[in-house]
Amino acid sequence: MNKDINNTLQALVPILQMNGEKVQRIEAVQDWYTIDGLEYMKEVAEITYTSGYRKYADIGCDANLTAVYDVMAVIQDIKPRSECIGRIVRGVYEMPSVEPGPAKEQARKNVIYEQTGEPAMLEQTAEECAELAQALLKLARAERGESPTPRSMEECQEKVLEEIADVETCLAQLTAAPWMNMEKIFEQIDVKTERWKRRIGMI
Repeated sequence: MNKDINNTLQALVPILQMNGEKVQRIEAVQDWYTIDGLEYMKEVAEITYTSGYRKYADIGCDANLTAVYDVMAVIQDIKPRSECIGRIVRGVYEMPSVEPGPAKEQARKNVIYEQTGEPAMLEQTAEECAELAQALLKLARAERGESPTPRSMEECQEKVLEEIADVETCLAQLTAAPWMNMEKIFEQIDVKTERWKRRIGMI
């Protein structure tokens, strides 16, 4: 799990609020619990609601994007919340500072989607996905040493990160689409992950 996980998790909050979820804060924390006299630690996301109620989602060892899916699935009761909650240690990862004022309120809305309209947002998302595909192919060739590109390995990796950010930005805006159904997306993620594991002999 990357050290900037809380930047990723906290960015979910305004999106969730826009969709009616009364989530106030999401933070990666350590959960220390005891079983048969032995102490264990796991990393979980602490989801705090405006009422003060808290849920926990297991995210340990996950990539940031996978952690986001796990948190969203727990919030929507698609996956079970974390069990064995014991002694919570906060402040493990630095939380981003959020400035009050109009900028914060602006972040609560899918302003780009609203301004450009759905067809333009769909086209932009498709273009960014195509650019990500090209960046991934160049990185794969660089790693194999096949058809070398003028870019170094590090430059190819940075380009992939840049294109992922572009795609994620577009996808975040598309959550405002009236037909968007996150529950169906998470269901398909589970189905396709299991199918992939079977194909490569993991299960």
